[in-house]
Formats: sequence, structure tokens, C-alpha cells
Amino acid sequence: RLCSWDNLFPEHELSRSLYERVLIRAISGQTLRLNGHSYTPVRMQGWSKVVFRRDGSRTLHTFPIDYLVGRLAEWESASSSF
Repeated sequence: RLCSWDNLFPEHELSRSLYERVLIRAISGQTLRLNGHSYTPVRMQGWSKVVFRRDGSRTLHTFPIDYLVGRLAEWESASSSF
């Protein structure tokens, strides 16, 4: 009774995992630049892949979340420059 569990770990003090940060960017629709092309996330495919639409050709491309974790720094730096 002496311990209060409310706000034991306030959300603003917790760091996000790499996978959470990738999913947050994908769900919010933030554009990813790869090899000179812009890709906009449009949906998930299962639990482990994100489907993107390439902005110029409008073709669909599927990337595993593990691949996107390796591109996270680029994704985050591009979104902070806007």
C-alpha cells in the first residue's frame, strides 16, 4: 500500500527501441529516401514488413523491419530537416 504504481515510468522518460522508432515513422507516414527515391509507407505486411509506395513511379516495395532499422538514422535525419 505504500507504493504507488501510477506513472512509475513516465513515457517521456523512456527511450524507444529501434524497432519502435521504425514503426512510429512507418505508421505516421513519414517519407523515407533510398537511393535517390522517396518512399511513402502505406501499410504493414504481417508483423515484420512495411509496404512503401515509391513516389515517382507509384510502384509498391516491401522492406523488412530489420532492414529499416539499419536505415533509421537516415530516416530520422531526413524528417528533422523539414
